[in-house]
Amino acid sequence: MLQEMSILAEAMQLTGLQAASSESTINENLLDSFIDASSVSSWARSGVSDSVLAGIVTGRDGAG
Repeated sequence: MLQEMSILAEAMQLTGLQAASSESTINENLLDSFIDASSVSSWARSGVSDSVLAGIVTGRDGAG
C-alpha cells in the first residue's frame, strides 16, 4: 500500500492537484495519529502524508 500512496502522490503533483511535500513539510503529527505510523518507511512518508492530506487514506481504529 505504501508504493501505491507514493504513486498517487506523484500523480497528484504531476496533475497539479497537490504540491509535493518535501521532507521538511511532512506533517509528522498527522502520520503519528496512525497506530502503524512507525512502519512507514522513510522513502514513503511524503507520499503517505500527501495521501492522508488529500483524503485518499483515512485509516480505521483497528478494532475490527
